[in-house]
Amino acid sequence: MGKTIAIAGINTTLGKLFAEKLTANNNTVIELTDSAQLAMQPVDMVFDCSFPQTEKGSNIAEGLRFTKDLCLTAREAGVDSFVMVSSQRVYSSARDQAATEEEPVNPDSIFGMGIYAAEMICDGILGDIAHTSLRMATLYGENSNPGFINNLIKQATSGKPFVAHGYEQIYGLITYQDASDALIAVAESDPSTWESVYNVGSQREGYTYDYILRTMSDIAKRHGYQSSFSVNYDCPWQNTSLDATRFMEQFGWSSAGSLSQSLEDVFDHYVVVSENAPARKRGFGLFGRKSS
Repeated sequence: MGKTIAIAGINTTLGKLFAEKLTANNNTVIELTDSAQLAMQPVDMVFDCSFPQTEKGSNIAEGLRFTKDLCLTAREAGVDSFVMVSSQRVYSSARDQAATEEEPVNPDSIFGMGIYAAEMICDGILGDIAHTSLRMATLYGENSNPGFINNLIKQATSGKPFVAHGYEQIYGLITYQDASDALIAVAESDPSTWESVYNVGSQREGYTYDYILRTMSDIAKRHGYQSSFSVNYDCPWQNTSLDATRFMEQFGWSSAGSLSQSLEDVFDHYVVVSENAPARKRGFGLFGRKSS
């Protein structure tokens, strides 16, 4: 028999994919727009994918209020377990190596401080109710809001010169598809075995900016574009990689594909969107179209 799982943030890219996969696995999915909904019917698990990804203080404050209300209502309603979808940004973005769960928390952004505060709210309110926080690597994929990878690939059709700010910086990445599969693995597990926090990312060592750029260049050439970018080497060190060994071993999860294939899928998506757009909006950027 499937579970009844309530999702806050079901309209986010991750929330939508997760809900679709839950439904395909014969689970009942409840879209949470108000914490009071938890009192209306029995719920096995709550997944909170709703925390706002922003640096705007007022939005962070509203996100924290919602997290508090959701946790309080979940406890009062007797929800069996609770999952907070968090972020690697609770750690310093200039760390020396891939962060394990024992890495000292040291957020260097308003969002990072906000999402860590949300984790602490969950811990404080839920207490002995099974709960965990999943610290996701940087998410990217098709049909998603602009992000680091998405913005880079969009420039492949922008018609503007591109400067890569950095070269040796290391990034921890995960596709929305892989992240939703990770949530499925948690939903199908025994909550009594959960640790308080897990890192979730696709590769322990992360990817250097150099490797990402070269991979994108190769993809662009296969699509008939000519690589054209310069590098600004005078940039601060950055490392957002995660060691997700704990999560992988406990839940039997791993990334489904390579970075090259994932970037190819996103690149294909944006090329199609660009070429179907009105002519005045069409363009080719980071990689200029080869002449015939």
